[in-house]
Amino acid sequence: DDSSRVYFADHIHQTTSWDDPRLPSSADASAPKYQRDFQRKLTYFRSQPEMRLRKGKVNIDIRRESVFEDSFERIMKLSGEEVKQRLNIRFDGEEGLDYGGVAREFFFLLSHEIFSPAYCLFEYSSHANYTLQISPRSNINPEHLDYFRFIGRVIGLAIFHQKFVDAFFVTSFYKQILGMEINLEDMESVDADVYKNLQWVLDNDVDDLGSVFAVDDDQFGVIVEEDLIPNGRNVAVTNDNKTDYVDLLVKWRVVSRVQEQMQAFLSGLFDIVPRSLLSIFDDREMELLI
Repeated sequence: DDSSRVYFADHIHQTTSWDDPRLPSSADASAPKYQRDFQRKLTYFRSQPEMRLRKGKVNIDIRRESVFEDSFERIMKLSGEEVKQRLNIRFDGEEGLDYGGVAREFFFLLSHEIFSPAYCLFEYSSHANYTLQISPRSNINPEHLDYFRFIGRVIGLAIFHQKFVDAFFVTSFYKQILGMEINLEDMESVDADVYKNLQWVLDNDVDDLGSVFAVDDDQFGVIVEEDLIPNGRNVAVTNDNKTDYVDLLVKWRVVSRVQEQMQAFLSGLFDIVPRSLLSIFDDREMELLI
């Protein structure tokens, strides 16, 4: 149409629709509703002008022995228009045309590098060792925010060029991308023990427990007491305020400690994929998209 949005024409019945009639939503009524909904959203998402491939191509030359460093240097120099041209990934010393396979391998290798806990940017959750979360200790690297913006761009590139990232994140990570509210249930995938303790607080009498609105934070072996509210270390947790205590502790544990890193990541992601387009998905669909 005039705004460059794709629509579909049924010439037999002389009708038009925004939904692709080939999708399970109309072609297979037995498909699960959740799958049909996601497919409709995905078709709409990829049909938008912001998600269309630009003319031209951009060469990204990478050495296998330094995938992280070379990718960071190259990708961070690309403009917003260049990243939306066809990617031509070339590994040093390996001649050949990239018909998609090389790009898939590139994103596979790069995701293993950038999400490796060895770089202290991400860490495994205590709930399951295959889900990742941002490390609150990433500031041990003085350039960590530049790296998070780079990682956001990498995921944006993968989404735009329809490649997959070989990594899975805690639920709260996807929800923060979408600006969704974080709650106690999200803590379970971050730290199952903390989740159980906080659930116990909600379910039991805590007037005589001696807890306060503060938390001990282990910062490289040094225990630092952090207030959850002003002067929180002197405010007792009671049955009347324990819900507030649980909410504040969850937000501190999941959001506040990694807020700078998350904002840097989002700035890189939204450089390529508009926030408004991603907002049509929920957190489960974001996981499928990435």
